[in-house]
Amino acid sequence: AAAAAAGGGGGGGDLQLVALGDDDSWVLAPQAILDECTGLLVLPSLPAEATNHILQHQPQWGELYSILGLTPATLGDLLSSLLLPHLLQLSRSDRLASLNFVQQHWASGRWQLSQDQGFVTALRQLAFVPAQRSPAAAAGAAAAARAATTEGGEMVDQLYLAQQLFDPTVPLFAKVMATMSNSVNNRSSSSSSGSADSPAAGSSNAPDRAGSSSAAVAVAGGGLPTVVLFPAAPFDSPGWLQVLRALGLQCKVTPETFMQLAQHIATQAAAIAAAAADASNTTGNYIDVSSADPVAVGALTTAADALLSHLKTSWTGLGPDKALWSGLGQVKFVPATLGLPGSRSSRLVFTSCANAAFAKDWPLVWSVMPLLTDGRALPGLLAQQLGMRSPPPLAAVIQHLQMVGADGGEDLCSSWPDSIGSATDATLAVLEHLDREGLSPRQAATVAGASFIPVAHSSRLVPPVQLFVRLGGAALAPFAWEVSGVFVGKLQLLKQLGVKDEPRADDLVQALQRFDSALAGRRMNPNELASCLRLLAYLCSRSSAADASYLAAARRSGTALLVPTAGGILMPASRVVAVGSSGGGVTAARLLGRADPQHMTLAHPQLSDHICRWLGVATLSDVLTEQLDPSLNLTPLPAIDNTSLKNLQQLFASPDFAPS
Repeated sequence: AAAAAAGGGGGGGDLQLVALGDDDSWVLAPQAILDECTGLLVLPSLPAEATNHILQHQPQWGELYSILGLTPATLGDLLSSLLLPHLLQLSRSDRLASLNFVQQHWASGRWQLSQDQGFVTALRQLAFVPAQRSPAAAAGAAAAARAATTEGGEMVDQLYLAQQLFDPTVPLFAKVMATMSNSVNNRSSSSSSGSADSPAAGSSNAPDRAGSSSAAVAVAGGGLPTVVLFPAAPFDSPGWLQVLRALGLQCKVTPETFMQLAQHIATQAAAIAAAAADASNTTGNYIDVSSADPVAVGALTTAADALLSHLKTSWTGLGPDKALWSGLGQVKFVPATLGLPGSRSSRLVFTSCANAAFAKDWPLVWSVMPLLTDGRALPGLLAQQLGMRSPPPLAAVIQHLQMVGADGGEDLCSSWPDSIGSATDATLAVLEHLDREGLSPRQAATVAGASFIPVAHSSRLVPPVQLFVRLGGAALAPFAWEVSGVFVGKLQLLKQLGVKDEPRADDLVQALQRFDSALAGRRMNPNELASCLRLLAYLCSRSSAADASYLAAARRSGTALLVPTAGGILMPASRVVAVGSSGGGVTAARLLGRADPQHMTLAHPQLSDHICRWLGVATLSDVLTEQLDPSLNLTPLPAIDNTSLKNLQQLFASPDFAPS
C-alpha cells in the first residue's frame, strides 16, 4: 500500500509516495499539527529519522487510511513518537526550544497536552529537568566541576525526573531551599537567556546527562554526595511548575519527602562542619558546627527548626510506619547544644533524636549527649517513636560521670553558670537518679572511681572513694574529704559507691598511690608537699590493730608505702634514706660527703623519725658504714697539729689528766 508522505514536515516540502510495509512507526499528522510543529521539525540537531516517518494527512484519503489502519495523530502522539525519544540528544538550545513548546501547549485552549495521558506518561518517565544543588563538602564546587565534564571536555547538566525534585512554593520546602548555595554545575540564570552553562545557552551543543533514581543525593566526581532538591531556572517558573506538578513533582509533605529533607539538613551540616577550621569534635553521635560559618549555620538551623515545627504539629500525618520513624530517629538533622547549659563553652551541634536528651535531663548527661532546648522539645509519644528516652540510658549517665570531672573539675566549678543552680544541686539530681535506677556491683565500682562529687565549697570534684563520713577535724585534702551535709540523705547510696565512715590506713595509702599516678613523676609543688606530709603524719598516728597490721604488711611489700624525697618526688619508702636526728651533725655530713649520690635518695627532711620508722624508711646508720680500706698501707705520722705521739702518751699518763 502507498500513501502521501511529508518529506520535511510542514506544507512547504515536496510530497512523495512511500510504501508502509510492516513498519508501524508511521505517524499520520493532520496539516494543522504539522503547521504548529514547523519550528520543531526543522531543529538543527533533530535526527533525520525523527521526521522520516511522518505521513501528511490528506482529507480525501480517509477511506484509504481506514483500510490501512491509520488514525490521525494528536499533537501529543506526534511529540511522543518523534520528539521525546530524541530530546536528550538535542543541543541545549534545541532542547529548551522543544520544552518551551511543550510548556506553551500544556494548557492552551486548543491543544491541551496536559489532557493527553499517553504524552503525560511518556514525559513523566523522561529525565529532562536540571536541578539546584547544594555541595555536600567543602571541595564540592571543584568536584562538581569535574563531575559536569564529559570525556570530550564539554560541560553537561545532570538531569532529573520531575518526581525526583521538590516544589519550591511549598513553605516547608522553601525554607529548606534557603539553606542551599549555588554549585558550579548549576549556574543557570533565572530566565531562558541566562549564562552559557544554563539550558538556554545556544552556544553549547553538548548533550545532557540523565539523573539516577535517587531523589535525594547524586554522587559527584570523587564520590562526594550532592543533595538535589529543586528545579533550576527556567523550570522554577509558575508555568513550568504547573507542568512539573502534573509530572509528579513533590508538592506535598509525605513521609518520603520529609525523610529526604531531613537527610538534606544532615548532609549540609556535615559539609559546613568539614569546611570549618576545626571539625575535630564531630563524632558519630553528632555534627559539631560551632566553628563553622555562622551565616550558613544560622540558615541551616532555621531550616531544621522548620522541619521540627512541622514534625511537632503534623507528625500523625506521616503515618505509623515503624521503619520510617526508626530511620528518621537516626538522621542528624536536629539542632542541639552539647555542654553545660548556659556555659560559654557549650557548642551547637546537629544530632539525631535517638542520640539527643531532653533539656530537663541535663544534669545526667550534659557532657556526652546533645540537649534539645525547650523550644525544640518534642511531644512525648513522638519522641518515643524517634528513639528519645527520658531519663537517658544509664550507660550514658555513667559515661557522663566519668568524663565530667576527669581533670579534677576545677575549671568547670569555677565557671559554673548561676542560671542553672549550683553544682551541688546537679549532683543531687544525679544521685537521686542513680538511687531510683539501681546499680549493679560492676556499675557501682565504675561510678565509685568517677570524679563528680563537689567538695571544698564546690571548687573541685572528687570520686566517692575519697569521701568519708567523719575525718575528726583532720585536714587531709586533696586525699580525703568529709561528706557534705547536703548529701547525708544519700548516704546509703554513697556507701554503695565506696564512701566509708572514716579513713583506714589502706584508704590513705591508696589515696597517696592515686595521687602519685596523677603526678606521673612530676615534682610536687609546696602545697602538694605540705598535704602529703600531713597525710603521712595522720597515717602514722593510727593506732588500731588493723591499721598496724596493714602498715606492717605494706612495709614488707617494699613498694606500697610512698614518701616524698628531698627533691619533692614521691618514691617507695624502701628506696629512700632518712638522715635521722640521732645521726646528724658532723658524722652525717662526713657520711653524706663520702657516699655516692647515684646510689642513694634522701627522704624529705621534714619527715620525723617516728614517721620514718612507721613507714620503714632506713636511716644513714642502717645503710652506711665506715671501715678502713685494707688495700691501702697505713703511714705513721710523727705529729698532728704540732703534737707528737710522745707528747700525747706523756699527757695521757700524767696524774693530772684524769681529773681534768
